[in-house]
Amino acid sequence: MTVSKAEIILIINTEKLEDRRARAYTQSLPDIQVNERDVTQNPFTATQLASLADDMKMPISGLIDKTSSVYHNKLENSSFKPQELAEIVSSNPGVLRTPIIKANGQTFFVDSSFSMIKKALMFKSVSSPSASRGER
Repeated sequence: MTVSKAEIILIINTEKLEDRRARAYTQSLPDIQVNERDVTQNPFTATQLASLADDMKMPISGLIDKTSSVYHNKLENSSFKPQELAEIVSSNPGVLRTPIIKANGQTFFVDSSFSMIKKALMFKSVSSPSASRGER
């Protein structure tokens, strides 16, 4: 997935309230194109999850939502190879930690509304026509 400078890819699970809040906030940003991927409707393949983990510079296990019931029921006390774990997450998209944003060459988790506000400043400065060439 490539992202232009004034574009955000928002990866969410619409079954989670915080993800829906993140979607509403990103959609309110002026001059930013938000492309959304709901993992409940369009789950990642194991290969895409491996790529996402690489983009985030973490192992696939770092993509796991440790509060999910799937984690507690299937993964918590088990050991899996990375490929096996990617297959499990692909088959159970609710275990993927979300929301995730891809923007400006970065991929990161949105931990809170506050972090969304801080990151929004980054989006606005990069996409603003008044931003210097080095900021764009």
